[in-house]
Amino acid sequence: MAEGEKLQNLLEKYDVHTYISGHHHAYYPGKTGQLELLHSGALGGGPRQLLNSNLSPQKTLTIVDIALASEATRYTTYDMKSLQVIDIQTLPQSIGNITRKDL
Repeated sequence: MAEGEKLQNLLEKYDVHTYISGHHHAYYPGKTGQLELLHSGALGGGPRQLLNSNLSPQKTLTIVDIALASEATRYTTYDMKSLQVIDIQTLPQSIGNITRKDL
């Protein structure tokens, strides 16, 4: 079993709803299994291009709203160059084995 699968299994075992990571330096709200993933992007230097995409790298800032009663999360992510909200549907449907959150 790959390390990513081990981590996913552990997080799902303990009912973790969303795993937030900035490691990829690119904004991508996704899901795998029962786990939501938020690749939070880069606000400082080093934004990267998403896999499966020809979108330019962009600096982003994400506001996370959590509704505890329903365990729902809402992300509002801004392109810091234009200050416009990023439309999730402009992102690739998947990156690797991670599917976009809205699909």
